[in-house]
Amino acid sequence: MPLVLTDEHRKKLVIGLQYDANESMHNMMKWRGTIFSFVITKPSAWVLIVIHVIFWSCWHYHTCPTDADGLLLDDNCVTTRAFLKRNMYPPSLRDLAPLIGAFTFGMIFYLQSSYVIYRDFYFNGHQIGGIVKNVSILLRAVMRRKEARWNICRHLISSQRILYWEVQKRRHEWHGVGAGEGLHPGMWDTWAPVNLVAASLMTKDEIEYVGAFAGNKHMLLYSWAMEQLREEMGAPLLANGQRPCNLRSDSDESHFLTMCSNQILTLRDNTAKLHQMLLVP
Repeated sequence: MPLVLTDEHRKKLVIGLQYDANESMHNMMKWRGTIFSFVITKPSAWVLIVIHVIFWSCWHYHTCPTDADGLLLDDNCVTTRAFLKRNMYPPSLRDLAPLIGAFTFGMIFYLQSSYVIYRDFYFNGHQIGGIVKNVSILLRAVMRRKEARWNICRHLISSQRILYWEVQKRRHEWHGVGAGEGLHPGMWDTWAPVNLVAASLMTKDEIEYVGAFAGNKHMLLYSWAMEQLREEMGAPLLANGQRPCNLRSDSDESHFLTMCSNQILTLRDNTAKLHQMLLVP
């Protein structure tokens, strides 16, 4: 018998999202995560349902008036069923195949696709946090100045905070919640000074520049981090005569720069994946 994780078990785990053999069956029995919770608010879906009900009612219940013996009172009266059989392709069990296919798509394919997106979103978020920690460990081992380490890491942390601000903002806007309502995080001009400037992650000038930037804010911050990394590695000797970077040779310096650059580029990939997932309702 497969192990079923209870809520108490999940609270004790380091990562809350774990394998559950009955997970797919549980998801199929839930309303959220299926396509129906998405299409139920669409006017076009209700129009199609009303048209279907009208045709179904006419097919089953439309009759012509008859006398006590069951003879037609009006010879020109034609029932809907007779008219459709005479002039259109008669319905049969074979017509259920497209409906079954649509139901299968809605209940299984769309559900599993949505759940895969949810799992990828969850683990991408953990990977983003892990990469930022990797870069901080590398800088901690090499950069001697605390200011140098912080000037590089703060751009990566700022990108991570901006990403989750975008996630919260889009989620509430999907549900029709505007800025200043409910748990909406607010727009850039009100959110950034409180969550970035107050935390010493960005300056006011940087906030204004990033807010007016028409491109991807994350790519801008990653480029700043890589530029700052190169500047710190080429900085002059410290007051005590030591090099600013604790590296033994030029090859060691080149390897360190490559490792940090690869980590930042991988961070950009994970951020781009989350942006793509936000496009799916």
